[in-house]
Amino acid sequence: MRRSQVYKTMTVAAFVAAASATGLYSQTFAPRAPQYGQSNYAARSWDQSADTGTQESLSSWRQALASSNRKVANAVIIGDSIACCVGPQNYENVWTNSLRSYIGAQYKQHGGGVIPVGNNNTNAQIPPENPPWSLHNNTGQITSLNYGPYQTGVGAFGGVFKLSGNAELTLLVPENRPYKVVLYYASSTDSGAGIVVQSEKKSFGVVAKEKSSTLLAHTAVISLDHYPSTLSFSSASANGSIYIYGAEFLYDDAGVSIHNISHGYARSDAYGADTANQLAFLDHIPGGIQLAVINLGVNDSIDGTGSTASEYRSNMQNIISYLRQLNPDMSILIYDEISTNPGEAATLLPQSLIREQEQQLAQANRISYYSPLSSWGDFATASQRGYFTSDGVHPTDLGDRKLANLLEEILFEDAFPAGR
Repeated sequence: MRRSQVYKTMTVAAFVAAASATGLYSQTFAPRAPQYGQSNYAARSWDQSADTGTQESLSSWRQALASSNRKVANAVIIGDSIACCVGPQNYENVWTNSLRSYIGAQYKQHGGGVIPVGNNNTNAQIPPENPPWSLHNNTGQITSLNYGPYQTGVGAFGGVFKLSGNAELTLLVPENRPYKVVLYYASSTDSGAGIVVQSEKKSFGVVAKEKSSTLLAHTAVISLDHYPSTLSFSSASANGSIYIYGAEFLYDDAGVSIHNISHGYARSDAYGADTANQLAFLDHIPGGIQLAVINLGVNDSIDGTGSTASEYRSNMQNIISYLRQLNPDMSILIYDEISTNPGEAATLLPQSLIREQEQQLAQANRISYYSPLSSWGDFATASQRGYFTSDGVHPTDLGDRKLANLLEEILFEDAFPAGR
């Protein structure tokens, strides 16, 4: 074990764009109050009508938490801009970051989770003063490819960044001093010369020399024997290219990590239309995945994005099936999105219909489902409570803290810290 103390949670910036949101659940809880001093979050009882009869579906996650002082408990969040980064003025209040802070106060921290390079870069400097990745073309070129999470059409994005020639990616190293970094990359389809890893003080050598006819997911673990402020990644060959998805900083050999692979503008087809490629990197997270939270639907709902009910259901089922292949015992939670103004008014796929699809999927697959609708309210009610920003889609700081608190009560009820 590397360290036994709890470290300050690292801010993980994902890169941004448009929408998410709505509400119900598969278990009935009498949740405890959060322990990080938020007095406005009193314990509450869940609505019995939200119970879909799958009370055992989070048991493996709770078991993983109970043993997290000895081994890793990994959670992955699959979502859109509400989960990744958009809404609150304080980036720490994005509900996924609030969840990290809660975990950091309760459990040993294994690492910061995967930090995707991101896309929609011109719109997405989140937080604007301190983005973790910076892109430098130099005399080379940086483009993105459809591997890892990707989406075509409205809000299109690719999941892997291709660096050619002298192009370089630079990543900020968190102040809480990780001892390893895991680089997530795809094998090269051209030179196979590898990726040069260096800091402002030294070179860490060349990794990732795999070559293949198609992109294949890989990881490389790099030990940090000193504490640089940045790490940079570039091609070892001026005539070749490298393909980088993201990186993960590690603080301990055990503990809890949240891997947020959410992306702005993401619809369900960003992860469920081509799961073998879109979710390929999940199979390479060290320690495997013990919990998956799926938070999708608003972008499918908003008119103009092109999803039908059958397409949404198919994509969601594909995501669930892929996760089950990775780990048959994985706990899976569909966290229904908040009910937004454009989502409620949609004609092709209103959020009420999305909610029906999610409940049916949860029952058919014996997984958990929770909608914050009864606690959050419809759009008009939530707006009166100060939960929405002016766009009618993304939560305010208050709204995001509300979403985080609801999820904390679900995921950590009956789970107790296993040591520091």
